[in-house]
Amino acid sequence: MKITALHRFKFCFLHSFSNCCIPNSIQSSGSTQNHMMTDLAITVSDERKRKRMVSNRESAMRSRMKKQQHLEELVGEVARLESENAQSEMHANLLTERYSKVEAENAVHRAEAAQLAERLKSANKYLSLFEVVRGVKMDIEEIPDPFLSPWLPVCTALLNQCNC
Repeated sequence: MKITALHRFKFCFLHSFSNCCIPNSIQSSGSTQNHMMTDLAITVSDERKRKRMVSNRESAMRSRMKKQQHLEELVGEVARLESENAQSEMHANLLTERYSKVEAENAVHRAEAAQLAERLKSANKYLSLFEVVRGVKMDIEEIPDPFLSPWLPVCTALLNQCNC
């Protein structure tokens, strides 16, 4: 058995304790005194061990409780983040769907605008031909094509045409 400084301190403490605090009638024989010191040392040592064990159990229990609480917080945060992620994904899908609809509508409007522009050109050709054949000038202004001059807003072109 390895004797440490703590063991030496215990022995000195118990030896001095027994010499000053234990009555002389009990200290009568050396073997009795040694036996009592040993019993007292064991009792003190056992009490310290017991207290240390209780303290360690309580500390371990607190540690487990902290870990459990931290785990519960993390599980809650995971659930919150998953919910937030699902909402973000739904929002992104909704925006993508809206974008696709608007893009499809824009394609339809572009096709209609191109078709109407062709019809207008055709109508202007007929009017020009009519002017040549009849000799009567038709005073119809040409509507500007917003695709040819994109810096002019369509509304401005329409307002100029209406003379509002």
